[in-house]
Amino acid sequence: MKIGIDCRMLGDKFTGIGVYLENLVKKLNEIDSKNQYVLFENNQNPIKLELKKNFKIKTVNCPIYSLKEQFLFPFYLYKENCNLVHFPHFNAPLLYLKKNILTIHDLTLHMFPGKKYSKLYHKAAYLISFIGNCMKAKKIICVSQNTLQDLTSKYSFLKKKSEKILLGSNFPEIQESKQKKNYILYYGNWKSHKNIETLVKGFDILKEDYNFSGKLLLTGKPSREYTAPLNQIRKSKFKKDIIKLGHVSKMDLVKYIQEAKLVVIPSYYEGFGLQILESLANKTNVIASNTSSLPEVGKDACLYFDPNDPQELSLRANQILTDPKKADKLVKKYHKFKLDFSYLKMTKKTLEIYLSTIKQSNGLSK
Repeated sequence: MKIGIDCRMLGDKFTGIGVYLENLVKKLNEIDSKNQYVLFENNQNPIKLELKKNFKIKTVNCPIYSLKEQFLFPFYLYKENCNLVHFPHFNAPLLYLKKNILTIHDLTLHMFPGKKYSKLYHKAAYLISFIGNCMKAKKIICVSQNTLQDLTSKYSFLKKKSEKILLGSNFPEIQESKQKKNYILYYGNWKSHKNIETLVKGFDILKEDYNFSGKLLLTGKPSREYTAPLNQIRKSKFKKDIIKLGHVSKMDLVKYIQEAKLVVIPSYYEGFGLQILESLANKTNVIASNTSSLPEVGKDACLYFDPNDPQELSLRANQILTDPKKADKLVKKYHKFKLDFSYLKMTKKTLEIYLSTIKQSNGLSK
């Protein structure tokens, strides 16, 4: 079989989707020597992986969310004549009508469109792309039970072809905890649903009411469209202890996670919550919002708080920071469920969907 994969978003640049794609391709390269793969890369984002002979890379000049994506990319796809194409995001070209499957990571833009997607033109384009591509996909993969529920509750007609396949941890589990430094870490982007301003408020309370002597480190680039975090930092009495790191390399990020006393995930909404697994694998405690997929992923290895309540955020943080036994006990609970989240398991299930979808579409199975 000849299987195409849209890899234009592969790599760390595209955060969760890029990590998902990279691990999917790596594991397919490990486990499948039989089927032929065509990986479509963007010319500005080349694939830097060592691949076996059954993997072919096709370079296209079709940036994501562009007119070229919609009108030129289908030309390359049709030319390769794949039995099936896998699009890892809703932004597939609507003009590609052959057999394909789609991965939906979240419905964030439905709930938190931000300033850009609140505009009528952008909102309409997004919904047309999202709904249109879901309708023409033979199968839809959702990365969590929460995403599956969000999708099928909003679009009940997609239930029969939608399926949950959990992601894995991008970091191998370290054997012993690294020496901790006196800081709390947030890592991720600065979009409105990330709720960084509540984290800053909670940090102020932690300093004021609980006498926390450490710092708050924030990775990621501040957004012009989402100024609430910067405004909250400017108002903070403790702004000198809030460090904006900007973009950090993967190697540096791992070090920051390992040396943090605590990782905080204050998001209103997450499709999966990969940071939980990454942090726990690095033996760093996590407190997270009690919303969307976060409790599904963190289970009983994390403490949770209302994302609208900075007081509760500071309370949960203090419980971890001042009780080493409790903190250690929570991190160890990761061992009970870590095998549920495996990129190898994810890839095997995805490959099964590839092959079964091709057979069903060809009328070779019931």
